[in-house]
Amino acid sequence: MTNIRPATPDDAQEISNLIKEASLQEWPESVEATMAQNTPEKLIKTLSQHSTCYVHITADKITGYLDFKGSYLHSLFVHPKHMNQGIGKKLMVFWHDWATKHYVVWLFLNSSPNAVPFYLKHTFISCGQTTDSRNLTCTKMQKFLI
Repeated sequence: MTNIRPATPDDAQEISNLIKEASLQEWPESVEATMAQNTPEKLIKTLSQHSTCYVHITADKITGYLDFKGSYLHSLFVHPKHMNQGIGKKLMVFWHDWATKHYVVWLFLNSSPNAVPFYLKHTFISCGQTTDSRNLTCTKMQKFLI
């Protein structure tokens, strides 16, 4: 049984809290810029406009968040207390399966420095450095699905 469901505007506060906790743990220098883009109000707008935002649920709590637009991953967060339990992997498999069903052949993302090993483990390749919308240096990554 999968614990992944579409995110709703009612999830916005809990998702915002998860993003803050994950950012504090994994990439502290990104917290201010990340939270400016992920306030509950902005998340309500995102969740109202996009149908490709999902949450992973563990014991009635949101423990993971996935936001993608077709072939591009915008966000993947796992609550720090739930890391190394396969939640990130489940979210990646979910996106991969969605992409395959929708005839997407490439997946793209910009990774934080700490997440690069996770994406390499999931067969993404590094394609150099870039600056993201928060003006932070990230690693461009991609994966061919066919």
